Amino acid sequence: MGIRSGFNNVSWDEQFLDLIEADPEILAEMTHADYARIGGVEGAEIIMWLVMRGALPAKVKRVHRAYHLPSMTGIASLVLEPETSAVDANLLSSYRAKVAHQLAGEDK
Repeated sequence: MGIRSGFNNVSWDEQFLDLIEADPEILAEMTHADYARIGGVEGAEIIMWLVMRGALPAKVKRVHRAYHLPSMTGIASLVLEPETSAVDANLLSSYRAKVAHQLAGEDK
């Protein structure tokens, strides 16, 4: 425990949910220290949200968002889906080439 044990920054939590949806690049440029300073040491779990967002295309639409602060930490859920189902052919080709490179020689 420490003097910031149980620290909650609801306005940051809400801002984070806005940014992860609309402008995740801002979040990706922040340091772990930034996250700890703004959201408390437990805020480092936000990195997992960034990993999730990185798996999605740049343009997404929100299907669901909820935030609740029952006691010591906020609980959020966010459901995003791609704005379009179209796949960038160049991106797909590049991805397949990387997979093929990683799997080369696996039969041996």
